[in-house]
Amino acid sequence: MNRLRKIFKNMKYRHKLTIFLVVTSLVPMTVLAWYSHSRLSTMVRSSELEDMQSIMEQTRESIDSQTAVYASLLNYLTYSPDIEEIIKEKISIIIRHMKNIQK
Repeated sequence: MNRLRKIFKNMKYRHKLTIFLVVTSLVPMTVLAWYSHSRLSTMVRSSELEDMQSIMEQTRESIDSQTAVYASLLNYLTYSPDIEEIIKEKISIIIRHMKNIQK
């Protein structure tokens, strides 16, 4: 430490002033850059989190909608008299065909 003081005292005034100006300009700029970076990264993370939540909500609504469509279709197919009639007709045809094969 004493060696640095001696070197600094033996420097010309012009070099001392140059070092002083560089240090006094770099420290505030470094602090400003660090603060800006931290604030910007916080804002970007917040924005991305909101976007992801929005995407998740849209995806959930889409899945719910598709589930409702399939449930409705399943209910139609399960309880439709027309479908029931067609199935009974096909079953009777199969039974008749099986009886003919057994004879």
